[in-house]
Amino acid sequence: MTNDSTNKPKWTIGSGCPEGAMYIGSDGEPKITPYGLGYLAAEFAKEQNQSLVDAILYASKVSANHFAGCLERGLPEEKAKKRADEVLASAKMRLEELYRGASKAGGRA
Repeated sequence: MTNDSTNKPKWTIGSGCPEGAMYIGSDGEPKITPYGLGYLAAEFAKEQNQSLVDAILYASKVSANHFAGCLERGLPEEKAKKRADEVLASAKMRLEELYRGASKAGGRA
């Protein structure tokens, strides 16, 4: 994570980026896929020491914001929903990996 003048943590993605999480757009700039967005949401929640419940809520908010953004950019509702579902599926998968076994009493995520 990096900080700017607001001192709020920011998402970063780099050499540790999982395959399929980003691509280079036609403008030459890196773009994050819905899979990557879910992955980053889970990573960010874990880095912020959020509980599993809070991390799930955070990933849900990220997905909802992505859905709204897709609609604002003119994507049909069906495609926007599919992309938001991809964000949630990716976050769920990564949260299971990050939180599995984190608490002996809690068991699996």
